[in-house]
Amino acid sequence: PLGRTTIFNLIISGNPMTVACNGNPPIALLGENVTWSAVPSGGRGPYTYLWSLDVPSPAPTTSSFVTSYSTIGIKFAQVNVTDADGQLSSCTPSVATVRVNFDPSFEEF
Repeated sequence: PLGRTTIFNLIISGNPMTVACNGNPPIALLGENVTWSAVPSGGRGPYTYLWSLDVPSPAPTTSSFVTSYSTIGIKFAQVNVTDADGQLSSCTPSVATVRVNFDPSFEEF
């Protein structure tokens, strides 16, 4: 019926989350340490991390880790980050790459 009013409060909560990741150095030599890092922004901590692809086994569950490679080529990493509210964000392997090269000063006898 006419003359009635409905009043309500709209509460928008949450904070969209993204994650940036990288491998450092971007070009490494065989056996050289590579540090993979993930930096979430937004969301609500604490965060949980799960790395996959060219990473050690078992997969690291920290925001960063160090590894080295015994084969040459492009190495990929992907990380899934989940915040305290269950919001998920990923860093794709096309973004997180490291090229591992042969050390030209290495001599085999």
